[in-house]
Amino acid sequence: MVRYNIPSLFIAKGRSFWTPKFPTEAELESGLLPPKPPSDPNKSRRKAGQTRLHHANSYDGSVEGISKSKSGSLTDVSSKTPDPNSSADTTRRIHSGPKERTHIPVEERGEGDGKEMAPRAPSSAAVRSPPRSASSRDGSESRIGSGGTKRTSSAGSTGRAGSAGKKEVEETPEEAKFYSQNIAPILETMSTHSKKLLIDTLRSTDHTTSSEALIYCTGAIKFLSGNTTIVKQLVKKDCIECLGQLLTGINRTNRDIGNANEQFGHVLVQVTAALRNLADANSSRDRLLSCQVVPSLCHVIDTYSPDQDLMLNISRIFSKITLHSDCCLAVADQPTSYKSFIHLLNKHILKSDIVVRVCFILGNITAKNEDARMRLYQEANAFQSLLSVLKIYLEMDVKSKGEKDKQDPSKESSEDGRSVNKQEDVLIKVIRVIANLAINENVGPLIASNHQCVDLLMSVLEVKELSTSEELVLNTVATINNLSYYTTKTSAITAHQIRVIESLLKLVLADNMEAMVEVFRVFGNLTRQKAVRDFLVEHKIDQMMITMLDSGNREVVYISCGVLINFMVDEEKRPILRNDNGIKKLIDVLRDFGQTDWELASLVCQILWNYSGKITSTNAWFGEQEASDLIELLVHYLDQDAALDNSLKDEADEEMKMYILDQWSEEFCPVAGNLLQRLESFQSNFEPLDNPSGS
Repeated sequence: MVRYNIPSLFIAKGRSFWTPKFPTEAELESGLLPPKPPSDPNKSRRKAGQTRLHHANSYDGSVEGISKSKSGSLTDVSSKTPDPNSSADTTRRIHSGPKERTHIPVEERGEGDGKEMAPRAPSSAAVRSPPRSASSRDGSESRIGSGGTKRTSSAGSTGRAGSAGKKEVEETPEEAKFYSQNIAPILETMSTHSKKLLIDTLRSTDHTTSSEALIYCTGAIKFLSGNTTIVKQLVKKDCIECLGQLLTGINRTNRDIGNANEQFGHVLVQVTAALRNLADANSSRDRLLSCQVVPSLCHVIDTYSPDQDLMLNISRIFSKITLHSDCCLAVADQPTSYKSFIHLLNKHILKSDIVVRVCFILGNITAKNEDARMRLYQEANAFQSLLSVLKIYLEMDVKSKGEKDKQDPSKESSEDGRSVNKQEDVLIKVIRVIANLAINENVGPLIASNHQCVDLLMSVLEVKELSTSEELVLNTVATINNLSYYTTKTSAITAHQIRVIESLLKLVLADNMEAMVEVFRVFGNLTRQKAVRDFLVEHKIDQMMITMLDSGNREVVYISCGVLINFMVDEEKRPILRNDNGIKKLIDVLRDFGQTDWELASLVCQILWNYSGKITSTNAWFGEQEASDLIELLVHYLDQDAALDNSLKDEADEEMKMYILDQWSEEFCPVAGNLLQRLESFQSNFEPLDNPSGS
């Protein structure tokens, strides 16, 4: 008798979809199918062109705070995709990224909301101004101002107008001479060099001797890159390459001196903020990869991990570029990337803006890469770190919910009215990573045997409601489905299967078809256990599966067939198939989907094969009309020319034609042929006699 295993859901960047996966020989022998991979800058307060001269002992080393809004798009894909850097939810799967605040104080630099501060400059960056006095000066003189324009003052003038129309004290001849000899030439030189953009300056500046200047230079590039039009020009002028060279140079110098230079850290904050904006350009990925930005950023993580602002910028860069397969592969192939990201998680585990992005990155890397799944799991303490994130943020979420219930609900919403829940964002992303890891056939059984992991996943289902946390609940069910595929003796899913089923039953009755499909997938795996089949029959799930055959939805019908195959293993559960008109429904499915989906057609035949295990009369078991219709269909479908005419007539791709032919010959024909032979062998107009007195 055949037992069936529902394919796992593959979660890739937040969206679920099917990916074919061929079974191993051992799995074919056991009759189980392997899982298919789960589913502007503000203006400075100092006005342009206005020069302020201060007392000789005064310092002005502060830089005005500049905030800008630049949300990076992380939507794709899988995704109704998540976007940890955007407040817009465009997709269902893994789409709820960290909610960006609409305002942040200027003092809070890089707090995860897309607002940025001006470059950090230490007090040593202060500018000493020439001396001034209150005395007037005789004679007239013209000089070049900061904007390249001439200023004149005449003898006897009482002063010149400053900002807001206020008069300022006249300069002395000594001041005028100092300005002409020392300041004006510098301004003239700056005006000349400014015509060459900032990138030439960046390229020619030595970071070891001019790090303070680089803070302002890279900070200016960061602000310019906030404009989408300017970004394209910066990329064309090799700005990414220049920033990449600066990253490499700083890393090399830090290695040579044996520690992390703090001043370089200030430069790196501006460099990474600029790269984050430049990463939005379509042509940026090839440049980022060619100039080795990925390994450079990984080295920066290891060197400057305590710097939250710098780490947030880097996590934003990776969360953007790992939306693309080529960048995902580059990050996954970087030898130190897994260690770096896990270190980052542990170092800033309570910093949700960093944690949510790191988990998003790890989810992207492990979405389609088997080697990445294995390497991440094998990284020292990596999986335990993921469980720590899951545990901590689940506890924080439960606690915050309790506090929220006591507060005014209006205080718990952002300005656009959406609920603010950073903890749930983290839970969505970290569970996605676990789901992807579980796809690996070597890693999956180990995770399935981890009782802490299974307990945390069950706790999520027990404390969260589908109506308010749909994405989190659905991703959790999908993860449980992936784990439920592995039936090892140490499986924690098997050990707690009734608890799992009880938690899932409440989702079956929810008015949410996607939730129902996810739950039925788990049922398909867990109904390999008789205790589970008995429990589900008590709750009328077998009747529900028969009803769902009429849905007309291929996916729903497919999963329902998978569960029914397992129910039909038990002799006492078979009569309901005919009593609830299930046989006729299955024949209709075979007729409607058969020639366009040989996989589904084979599932229908497997149900009927299991159902007829104790057959004595075809007409008695199936019904006379049903038996006639079924035999006619099977005869037609087992004729290659007749069966494949519709399947292949509109298919131009030769490779796809071969796939369809293989599916028909290897999956459908064996079970359909055996079923037809059984039906014809027991076909008779006579009813069988009862076995007399046990003889």
